[in-house]
Amino acid sequence: MGAGVLELITQLHELFRVTGLCASNPAKHPDHPIPITTDATALAASGADIVLELIGGIDPALDIARNALTNGSHLVTANKAIIAEHGRELNALARQSNRRLLASASVGGVVPVLESLNTDRVRSVRSVRGVLNGTGNFVLGALESGQPLEQAVTQAQTLGFAESDPSRDLDGRDALDKLLVIAQQLDWSIPEASIARQCITEWKPTNSTLSTAKQHAAVSKDQATVTIEQLDRTSTLGSLTNEWNAAIIEYDDGSTRTVRGKGAGRWPTSESVLADLLQLSRETSDA
Repeated sequence: MGAGVLELITQLHELFRVTGLCASNPAKHPDHPIPITTDATALAASGADIVLELIGGIDPALDIARNALTNGSHLVTANKAIIAEHGRELNALARQSNRRLLASASVGGVVPVLESLNTDRVRSVRSVRGVLNGTGNFVLGALESGQPLEQAVTQAQTLGFAESDPSRDLDGRDALDKLLVIAQQLDWSIPEASIARQCITEWKPTNSTLSTAKQHAAVSKDQATVTIEQLDRTSTLGSLTNEWNAAIIEYDDGSTRTVRGKGAGRWPTSESVLADLLQLSRETSDA
């Protein structure tokens, strides 16, 4: 994903100038025109206008995020894990530093879930449910077509829909992190006892022609669950194929809003990161 974001940014040289990169092995890029370091936390403290954190996980991503916000940088991240576990702390740091923390790419790739919640109706949301993991959706579809799990995962990796370690996608942790990010956006505090997830590897094909298995993620004010559900193939969520995701936002008045798009792969997530960068560019130019 980092390479995809960099490719998009460098096409917008009139808006952005990349001042530094971090890579685990700079020797692989000996002729790169942008300085490359292995010390991401130091780079994050360099005072750049914007720091992008795209490595995922908690360590060292959390230190990178803290360093960026406490040293005067806006932070754009696609990391749902640090937002799910430390989002309140990081948002507090952003407010204290008068900086912005944007994480649209942390939920649903290009599916505008967080953007849709950031409206005047945000306090009237009753629940959010959907298919929020493109890798899981692709793998379940492959399993239903008769592929063994290992082959399905390998195919997802080959197509760029799955990481080298897809365990968080398969066991529901990735989707659950996204639910907790959504809960934070809505200022909901979910009790630990009301959080549950089901692993895709526990599901057994049913060979149903009317329904299809989906990794169904749902969050309300008092619970967050990720389960494998048999859904009507003609329904909004049941009709999703391959890496496609969708979320159904239900409001207290009974109305709903559905957003959908590709939820896995380099370009969907890269485009969502770029959208946050462009939003920051607009905000700073209007200030």
